[in-house]
Amino acid sequence: MIHFRIEPVQWGAGSYCAFNGLLMLVTPHQFLSPSYAALQPHLWLWGLLFLLAGRFMLSEALLHIYRLATI
Repeated sequence: MIHFRIEPVQWGAGSYCAFNGLLMLVTPHQFLSPSYAALQPHLWLWGLLFLLAGRFMLSEALLHIYRLATI
């Protein structure tokens, strides 16, 4: 049976979310295209949520908290 490791996925997804959240907070002018029209009124909130989600995924990958929470 093939054993699937989740750590690389957590590092990749966490880095991606944190980076996008940081971009939304630091350079909001990059998100002025019509495809981001729904996010424009609350772009700072979406940026903060993405940054926190990425941070939590990276901290879980670093601290291995999921082993404590599994049943």
